[in-house]
Amino acid sequence: MSQLSATSEVVAWVAGAVLLLAGVAKLRWPAGTVAALADARLPGNATVVRLLGATEVAAGLGILLVGGRLPAAVAALLYAGFTVFVVRQRRAAGGSCGCFGEERTPVSAAHVAVNVLAAGGTALAAAGAARPLLGALAGNVVALVGTLVLVATCAWLVRLGLTAGAELQAAVALHPEASA
Repeated sequence: MSQLSATSEVVAWVAGAVLLLAGVAKLRWPAGTVAALADARLPGNATVVRLLGATEVAAGLGILLVGGRLPAAVAALLYAGFTVFVVRQRRAAGGSCGCFGEERTPVSAAHVAVNVLAAGGTALAAAGAARPLLGALAGNVVALVGTLVLVATCAWLVRLGLTAGAELQAAVALHPEASA
């Protein structure tokens, strides 16, 4: 396996875990995404958002548990769409993302960067028919546990950066004298 293939696999695993977190959040709390769609003047209601969340969960689980081209390709398409959406929301004053069911999480440059990286990594993983996380490391329990912890931690940090980090960045921008 080439270094690029291994790297895209790890990026795909983290991207899959992030999709899993975001999808579960949309299933539980669709209102934030419904509000973000309304802000963007796009159609959407709780049912549409929950269908999106279910698709994210399926793609995330597919990457982590099944592997192969299809789950990674679906994730790449989702992340490409999210990239377009967050770029559009960044251009709109006060646009929010609704990524994790949050009501008013501002869209930051980090949203764009994460989505572009995830789209690229999952597209490369789709081209290389990435292995599932559990299958790739099944023979080595220590590596499997370590990688599971790493992937889960990275996914949680991405979530934290895109929610609390974006809110902190927006708060500091409102009061620049406080950051000096």
